[in-house]
Amino acid sequence: MSKMEPCPACRSTRVCVMRSLTETSAAGNLPKVYCLDCCCVGPVAETSDEAIRAWNAIPRAPVQPTKTLRDEFAMAALSGLMAGLENGHLAHDDAAQFAYDRADAMLKERENADD
Repeated sequence: MSKMEPCPACRSTRVCVMRSLTETSAAGNLPKVYCLDCCCVGPVAETSDEAIRAWNAIPRAPVQPTKTLRDEFAMAALSGLMAGLENGHLAHDDAAQFAYDRADAMLKERENADD
């Protein structure tokens, strides 16, 4: 049996192959993949392997990275920087680099404070 990808709707790994109660063939009830968390249902297929392949073929949005403390510090630095600019004369790339430089400095100082 093929490995099942996480649910395309909620990213849960609690997914299983179930037999449909309504779609049948001469071989019996047809399989489909079902998410136990959000009830998302994959396409009905002739075999469990085909149901899993169809499930795995459903497009999934890219996973958004988790916001880190460094990101939080960079947002704070960027907010302060933008508030201090009267006409906003700073290139976007420069502003982002400045914000992350300040965030890195804050993280370094935080590590030093723990010593």
